[in-house]
Formats: sequence, structure tokens, C-alpha cells
Amino acid sequence: MPENNLQWESVAVLLPLHRHSNNGIPDLPPAEAHALPLLALPADIAAHRIGRSKSRFKQLARSIADKLGAADTKSAIVIAARAGVQFEFLAKRSRGGGSR
Repeated sequence: MPENNLQWESVAVLLPLHRHSNNGIPDLPPAEAHALPLLALPADIAAHRIGRSKSRFKQLARSIADKLGAADTKSAIVIAARAGVQFEFLAKRSRGGGSR
């Protein structure tokens, strides 16, 4: 069986969300503004990043989606990205010299 040489690495390009910006994103409470750039991460990782439980992060994500008029979190990511929000995401990178 081939050895899995993949690692997850966090890649972040974050911009602060200004409360009075004209980027099409409504004013968000601080907890939601902090969670917004993390929506593209798995909920357990994002929750850890902001020091909240996974269920609390999911509540924040749902609230953000509602305020953006999105049907779900994926749609909220698209809306926010179009408005200029940049997201933290996980990227795969391989270690070593390929598969065996």
C-alpha cells in the first residue's frame, strides 16, 4: 500500500473587514467579522482558530450566510469573495519525492 506523503498546510491571506466599508458586506458583529474569513476552512479547524466550539462556529457561519442573503455557507463564501473578502484555506502539499 503506498505511503501517504501529503500534509495539510494552512495558507492565509486575510484582510480585516472594516465595519463601514462599501464592499457590499453588511456590518457584522465582531465575532462574525472574525469568523467570516475562516468560512472556507473545515468547521473544527475554524472553531479552533477563533477559540470557539465547532457548534458555535457553525452558528456564526449560518448567521453570516443569512445576513449575506445566501442559501448556505458555500454561497456565502462566493458572495463575500466577490465583495473582496479573502479567505483562509487549507492546501495540500506533498512531502518527499512522490508516490511509490
